[in-house]
Amino acid sequence: MISAKKARCGSSFPFPLGRPCGARRQCDEVRKVVIEQLGAQFLAHAAVQRTAPFVANRSYAYPVLHVSSSFDDLCLPSVIARWSSERRSSTKKLGRLRRTGRFCDQEAYPVGWGAHWLRPRLFSNGDSTGFETRSLSALSDRCARPAYHDLLRSLQDDAVSDIRGTPTRVERRGKVYWYDTYRIGSAVKKRYVGEDSEELRDRLDRHETLKTRQEERRRNRTRLVRLLRAEGFLGLDAATGSLLAAMAASGVFRLGGTIVGTHAFRLYEGELGIRFDTDMTAQTDDIDIASFSRLSLVLEDIAAPPLERVFRDFDFAPQPSLKAGRTWRWKQTRGDTLVEFLTPAFGEDEGIRELSALGVDAQGLHHLNYLIAEPIRAAVTYRSGVLVQIPQPERFAIHKLIVADRRRAGDDGIKVEKDRRQAAFLIEVLAEDRPDELRDAYEDALSRGPKWRSRVASSLNHLPETRRLLGRVF
Repeated sequence: MISAKKARCGSSFPFPLGRPCGARRQCDEVRKVVIEQLGAQFLAHAAVQRTAPFVANRSYAYPVLHVSSSFDDLCLPSVIARWSSERRSSTKKLGRLRRTGRFCDQEAYPVGWGAHWLRPRLFSNGDSTGFETRSLSALSDRCARPAYHDLLRSLQDDAVSDIRGTPTRVERRGKVYWYDTYRIGSAVKKRYVGEDSEELRDRLDRHETLKTRQEERRRNRTRLVRLLRAEGFLGLDAATGSLLAAMAASGVFRLGGTIVGTHAFRLYEGELGIRFDTDMTAQTDDIDIASFSRLSLVLEDIAAPPLERVFRDFDFAPQPSLKAGRTWRWKQTRGDTLVEFLTPAFGEDEGIRELSALGVDAQGLHHLNYLIAEPIRAAVTYRSGVLVQIPQPERFAIHKLIVADRRRAGDDGIKVEKDRRQAAFLIEVLAEDRPDELRDAYEDALSRGPKWRSRVASSLNHLPETRRLLGRVF
């Protein structure tokens, strides 16, 4: 253990050894705190040892949490944080850190420090007593996770603050959709806003108020993106982020487009509060967008500007397909990035179908309807954030088992292994954090017929631990 040492910025706050002082500006307002639980106190003669998920075998000399004066307002009553600023010794009162929700103030949290979800264990090496804490790759920063959801909420608020006219409720084929209805001259225009939900109705009721604070929210989102990147969020690279931002501005995700594949997998980092191994998230040059062709017809809206123009601005050229004049893939001429559009295939033929709302064609694929049913919103940490749509993580995990078995007949062992690893990783996380949702998704897949069950079982034969976890929640 390493004893607490005086920080270079003039306080007795112990900083990580070998790391720059990123909190120098905030030293005056950041208190030195350790955790003690009512009824259980322990003395330690050294600081907490901790290993960050992205740094191997690094010992730090600092307490469990670092927060501002608002910490008391954020803590549960059963947890008390105290540190006497007058005490200059390295003796600290330590107690068990309970597994709670948000326990630090993201506003005052020093940039570049990870307050990761810790699991403390009391230890003694004969000379000193303290807590050894560890961070698993599946457990993320408890300061960054609230910041991510603040970013996502702000992006969703902005999605309705652009309403120009009157929100209008429309029923089509048994479902309810909301449109922004406005006039341009004598013509009445309708712009699709989203499918009916309690959350959307609440935002529509507040859209006039939300409109007045757009710039404030944009500045706050920029700050949140910086915080997330400082906390080690992988996110997406700048080139992908800029392209997705242009596609979002065109209306791709508002009109039902859903990101699938590895890019979607990376975006579960914020949704689930997880950290990935780098070999599991190796950057892919393919961007896959999936949508239902039937939904595209129902919405009676279209992407603007057209995607063809968006791709041309990013130096993408259409790629030839087996059917002349049907384009569902674009490749960047000055790079290797490939954008593909996909849609569920319900018959035997996995042919090319039209996505009229997006103004493109799409390759039909079996099992895709399961993956993109009831997608969720996600935030891309690019500039002030980009609002996109991704599959539910539990459906993504089970679908990866199916895709891995589909690939077996091909000569693509690397992708098969990646599919299995992604599925196993998500299932391990979901079995602990969302067992009910995982069970429902698993049951749904198995209920779709013998071919589905066969593909899932075939992949699980290569993942015995994953099979055990699914058996436990099923």
